[in-house]
Amino acid sequence: MAWGALLGRVSRRPGHAEFAARPAEELGEAEFAETVRVLGRLSAGVEAVGAAGMSSPSEA
Repeated sequence: MAWGALLGRVSRRPGHAEFAARPAEELGEAEFAETVRVLGRLSAGVEAVGAAGMSSPSEA
């Protein structure tokens, strides 16, 4: 995914673009893209666990 597209995905939510710009500038394009990819996979995994009806430790 292109650099601009990554920031574009975040910028659809108010305040998120500004927040994302800081680590993007610090990490550089390749590392920021990898971070976004990993966070996306983590988010999908958490959603899958929730959809499977598994409770979080705080709900147990």
